[in-house]
This record gives sequence, structure tokens and C-alpha cells, in this order.
Amino acid sequence: MRNLVNHRLLLSVFVSALACSTGLQGTVILPPGVQQNIAFSTVTDTWGWTLAYQGTYNQAFVPMSTVFADVIPGGYIMYAARPVGSSTLTLLAAGPEAVVRTVTDRHQTTLANGVEWYYNAGSIGFAAEGQAIFQSSADVNSTGFGAGTTDAFGATRLSWHTNDANQTVQYGVEPVFLNPGWRAGETASLNLAGDWERLVFVAAIPEPGAAAVIFGLGALGLCLARRKRMA
Repeated sequence: MRNLVNHRLLLSVFVSALACSTGLQGTVILPPGVQQNIAFSTVTDTWGWTLAYQGTYNQAFVPMSTVFADVIPGGYIMYAARPVGSSTLTLLAAGPEAVVRTVTDRHQTTLANGVEWYYNAGSIGFAAEGQAIFQSSADVNSTGFGAGTTDAFGATRLSWHTNDANQTVQYGVEPVFLNPGWRAGETASLNLAGDWERLVFVAAIPEPGAAAVIFGLGALGLCLARRKRMA
């Protein structure tokens, strides 16, 4: 009988917290896998992501510290690309900051959220889950440029040139500069492209369990505060 009463009490508290939480904002949506043709407003207004970096494909020697200046430690990062002036992002993918910026060797990736991520002083970017990359120095798979052109998933690949501190290509080490190019899906050789943009979005997404606890306690606190004011 005691357990039943306790369960009913907990349910009552949870329902009360939900009832008092109308209007709470801040939900962030983590899109799975590689997404294509997504409205910019969907990412910012509906999914709740914040634009942290925006620059054209032809920009050289952009410090990675600038690109990731607003990244939230333990949060999430999204890469995206679009033609300049377009309201639609050609492709995008998001993943945990710790994985997206895990240093990888040449042709190697780290899987997270249905996406193959790579990050080194040759290039950074992503491919669809299960798809191999071929860095030369960007991922040239499915483009017709040399070796590694065996798959048909070019539309789900994004690759940006990077360099090390000496402005040279060095796989297996952390990139220091973002350099011109290179691809946005099936559109490649964008080294001189001032009409294409590279974008980085950031978000803080707590673990599901933590989110539930934070939401429940926060909502309950608001509820009690409102009742106290009313009394």
C-alpha cells in the first residue's frame, strides 16, 4: 500500500510540474544521419541550433579556434553547406563535439549519430554511415578524382580542406587552419568558390536522463514559486 501511495505521489508531482511548465523554451532537436535540403530556419528556429561560424569556401587560413570559438564543451556540432544567399542548406550533419573533433588518421572515421566523422590537418567533414572516405587531401570518394571513387554516396559527403600549424597537410594531427574548398555533396572543386558557404552550428544537448531530471525539477520549482506568489 505504501508503494502505491508513493507512486501516486510521484505521479502527482510530475503531472503538477508538467501542468505548471507551459511556455518553457529551449528544446534542441538532434537530426540523425546526413540530412539534405533543409531550410536554414528549420535548423535555427525549429531545431534550436545556434549559428557559430559562417564563411565562403574560398577563404584561406581561417584559424580553427575561430571556427569553433562558440562550441559548447560536451555539446554538439553541426556542419552544413549552401550556395550563398540560399535559404536552404544543401546538406548537414550533427554529432557530439567530442566525436566530431576526434583526431583521425588518413582515410579513417569515427561513427556517431549515423555519420562517419573525420578531423585532421588534411580535411574535416563527414560521410553517411558505413561509407569509406578517401582523403587526397579532402575526401574525393565518388567524385572521379583519382583513387577511391567506388561509391554512389557523393550527395551525402561534406569535406573542407585544413592544414597544420606549418600550413601543410598532416594526417593524424589536429588541424590548425581551415583552408579553401572542397566539396558540398556532389559539388566539388570549390577551392575558388565565393558563391558557396560553410556553416557551423552549435547546441548543448543534455543526456535524456539528465534532461528529464532538469526539466522535472525546473518545472516543479516554477510551479511552487507561482503557487507561493498566488498565496
